[in-house]
Order: sequence, then structure tokens, then C-alpha cells
Amino acid sequence: MKYYAILLVSLFLSCKKQDGIGLPENYVLTEKSISEDCNIFQIRFKEGKYLLKYSLAGSCKELTTEAYIREYISYLEKNYDSLAHKKGYVIFDYYGVENSNILQDSIIKITKRKFNTEVLLTEVDKNTFTLNISDKR
Repeated sequence: MKYYAILLVSLFLSCKKQDGIGLPENYVLTEKSISEDCNIFQIRFKEGKYLLKYSLAGSCKELTTEAYIREYISYLEKNYDSLAHKKGYVIFDYYGVENSNILQDSIIKITKRKFNTEVLLTEVDKNTFTLNISDKR
């Protein structure tokens, strides 16, 4: 009986700690298939220091730098007004895309032009990079 009481109390306490269940998510997830073996996922955050995450899924063997950039431009054109805030971090995953320096430079230029503000490359890894969109003009 003592063990049942301890079990019930621990279950009650563990359920009590999960206050976030049932609350709306802090992001909007969209997906677009760009080839037979590649999808692009866009996670647009509603609040916080992150604005957007732009990720790939699949083998993406045929994905070109131009196609990746084209999809990013298309996404910005369609969703710019829906961004909750216009400053913060944007994360790009780009594994399998050749010419990563050209990709980064192009994405930075496009982002600067669209947001009309300073954009800094803040983090670079093997398959990802992060931009910081500031409110300085």
C-alpha cells in the first residue's frame, strides 16, 4: 500500500510539471518538396530571439545552390509580412549544397535587401550557418 501511495504521488507530481501541454506552439512549420529526394522545412518562430530556421530533409543529392537560393527568395516573398518580428537569428541548414561560400554570400545579400538592415554572419558550421538580423539601419 505504501508503494502505491508513493507511485500515485510521483505520477501526480510528474503530470503537474507538464504545464506546457495543450498550449499553442511558438512556431509555424511549413514544408516544400523541391525534388524527388529533397524537402525544405521552414520554421517561423512567433516570439523569442530566433526568427526563422530553414532546413533540408532527404538526401538532396541533386540540390543546387541556385535552387536553394530560389526557394529562399520565394519563401521570403510569400511570408515576409507574416514574420512576427523583423530582427533576430535565422538558421540555415544546407548539407549537400556545393559552393557554400557562394550560398552564404548570396543569402546574406538577399536578406539585407529584403529586411533593409544590417545582417551579420554569426556562426558557421560544416552544414549550417546562422545570421543575425539587427534593427540597425
